[in-house]
Amino acid sequence: MDSPHANIKLTDDCTFKADKSRTKQIFENLFRNAIEHEGEDITVRGGPLPNADGFPVGNSGPMIPKENRDKICDT
Repeated sequence: MDSPHANIKLTDDCTFKADKSRTKQIFENLFRNAIEHEGEDITVRGGPLPNADGFPVGNSGPMIPKENRDKICDT
């Protein structure tokens, strides 16, 4: 998906072990969802957790309303 106004901002370098194809799929879905639901003028942010394994990611769009958060992973 071509989106010249979408940005990626990383807070720091991060190295992790993961399945390459699955990780690519996760990030492609994250970026596509951010653009589809928030528009092309979006910033996705990420970086390592300061004192733990893992990394948080988020975008500059509005948060999902609290009453809908439990439904996100429903099929």
